[in-house]
This record gives sequence, C-alpha cells and structure tokens, in this order.
Amino acid sequence: MNSTEKVGPGGFRLDGQIIAVTEAESGYGCSITLRLAERGARVVVISRNAAAASRLASHIEDHGGSAIPIKVDLVSSNEWEQAQSKILEIFGTLHGVVHLANQGQASGLAKLNDAEWRDLVESDLSTSLWIAQAIRRHLPETWLTLVAPAASHASLPVHLLRSALQALASHATSENLRVNLLIPTHDSAGEEADRAVSEVALTLAYPALHHLRGNSIVIPQEEPKGGERSPEPGRFRSARAQ
Repeated sequence: MNSTEKVGPGGFRLDGQIIAVTEAESGYGCSITLRLAERGARVVVISRNAAAASRLASHIEDHGGSAIPIKVDLVSSNEWEQAQSKILEIFGTLHGVVHLANQGQASGLAKLNDAEWRDLVESDLSTSLWIAQAIRRHLPETWLTLVAPAASHASLPVHLLRSALQALASHATSENLRVNLLIPTHDSAGEEADRAVSEVALTLAYPALHHLRGNSIVIPQEEPKGGERSPEPGRFRSARAQ
C-alpha cells in the first residue's frame, strides 16, 4: 500500500513516511503524534522528557504503530542538528517535522519581564528558526509544520510571537522551504477536542500536497468544556488494522 492510498472516506495512508513531532508527549503534540501513527507514519517522538517520550512510543508500538523516542532539549541549534542526524542514521531520511511552537508563557505587556520574554522567544521562535535552518542546510525536500500558541492567548507578547511565526512560514518560500503554520483557536483539550488541528496536520503531511506552503491556517474549534486537559494516549487505533 503506497503512502497516498485511501483507507476510507477522506482518509489516506502515510506508510513509509518518517515524521518527527516535537513536544510530542502532551497537548497537541500527543494528539498529532497519535493521528500520524494511526495513518501508518513512522513517528519520531521528540521530547525533553525521555520517560514520557518512551511511554508514548511504547504505547504506539503496543497497538500496532511504529514510533521511536528521542530525547531532545531544544536549548540550542546544535541540539536539533544532533537529533536530525540521529534520525537520518536510523531511517536514512526524514519526510517532515511537526514543531510545537507554543511552549513559552508570557504575561500581558504591563507585567511582562525580561525572563518571560526570553523564554517565549527561545522556546518557540528560536527553536522554529533552528529547525528550519537545519532542514534548509541538509534536507531541503523536508516539510515543516509549526503549531502556534492558540488565538485565545490574546496578550501583546503572544501576538508578536504569532506574527513572527507567520512571517517565518510565509517567507520561508524564498528559501525554497515548505513551511506552514497552524493557529488553533483554543489550547489542547484532549484527543477528540484536538481533532480539527490533528486533521489539518495530517493533511499537510500527505506527499500529494507538497505544493502547499507559506500558509498560516487558523483552525476554528469549539470552546473547551471543563477546563484544559492534555490528551492521554488511551484510544490509539493502528492504521495497519484498517
């Protein structure tokens, strides 16, 4: 079965596709990782939390999917370069990367301090740039999908971050890179609530849609009920079983 063969209405397989997901152990990272694995992708579970990455990868493997964990703490460009090299050593290729550029926290402008601003920039913008740079240098055919902080985060510092990520996605085309940005309307609230975001990430992973690039996509979602909740990998369904 090739990577674009249908498995059902509106569905495609991603067999043979090697896709890395950062911050994959929780939130949108976990939801997207599970959906990619369901469709047959071989997922590289990237996290600074080695134990959590291993648990998620084992869960996927136990349910018929394919995943390996790699511990990466993206504090410098070298960290991603090393992770990318390791992926290439294992698989020989890397088709795509989903990067969760929504890890930083920031107060409103009046209360923002230097440490918060540095954390916001280093956690989300700098890491996005480093990954794009490494792809440009070594894997120009590899795509990159960024997930921005949710639109519900309305503080000026977060607006500035989203604008910078939008500029990165838009202008990466001048470097012949395929970068797209997803902007959820709300924070992750569980695998079902996250499905709209996961489905768009899946769509952008399809090889037949390689021409889609430079887009910033706002993804409408229903407002979460009962407070924010990180998804738990308890309902994995392997694409191989479909």
